[in-house]
Amino acid sequence: MTIKPYVYVLEHQLNYTFYIGVRMGNKKQASEDLGVKYFTSSKYVKPVFSQFNIKEIIECESREEAYTLEQEMIKEHWGDVLMLNRAFSGSGNNSFDWVCPPNHVTVVDQSGKKFRVHKSDERIKTGELVGHNKNRKHPEEEIKRRANSNTGKGTPAIEVSSGKSLGKVSKKDIRWQTGEIVHPNKGKNKPDGFGEIISNNRNGIKLSEEHRESIRKSCIGKKQSKTTIEKRAAKISELKWINDGDITLRVKVEVLNEFINAGWFLGRKK
Repeated sequence: MTIKPYVYVLEHQLNYTFYIGVRMGNKKQASEDLGVKYFTSSKYVKPVFSQFNIKEIIECESREEAYTLEQEMIKEHWGDVLMLNRAFSGSGNNSFDWVCPPNHVTVVDQSGKKFRVHKSDERIKTGELVGHNKNRKHPEEEIKRRANSNTGKGTPAIEVSSGKSLGKVSKKDIRWQTGEIVHPNKGKNKPDGFGEIISNNRNGIKLSEEHRESIRKSCIGKKQSKTTIEKRAAKISELKWINDGDITLRVKVEVLNEFINAGWFLGRKK
């Protein structure tokens, strides 16, 4: 069965106030959506949805038809003191239940007047109209709030002075630079044998060709640090070349005698 957008009317059980709404993003039939998955977008009706009865549901063939019908019904009852809707398209009111027409965007013209047009409007392409948020800057308080937000992306942090966990903190937070906050593992030494444990856990794991290629590409153009080069040289200096006439390989000094006793020779295969 086709899922259709719908217009609905809710009526309060006690005072008979009513609310008209439209639902265009439903994934289920109206009867399985309204009051089950969806409880209106109104910040006034939604918290007390259980106090309302569903008086009417009208399914429409398209989003445009649903939107138009909702606006016409609101306009028809405009001025009724029992209606909870605060605005309809063209009423000029600031709306808390505003539904933007499908495929429309909010724009401003050169005089600063704000209105909605279809997103294919030629005046948008010519620059005569621009999005109402274009070049809009967030106030400094909002930027700080986002930077200091402990939710979403960020790095675990603790407060140095108190040791209090702050959850995830954005790397843009100035406290990282001042040293007021640090990562919880900052200064902690790894237990003995930690590297060997990790190595053993990955032993036998084969990387796919795609993974190998992505690693190779990520390393192109990168210069290794002096410390990394020195560590690798130190490890290599502890290895000795041996061969059995067919195979050549390098082994650690501590197991060298085992190979010699098994018939291997020092040096590479000639």
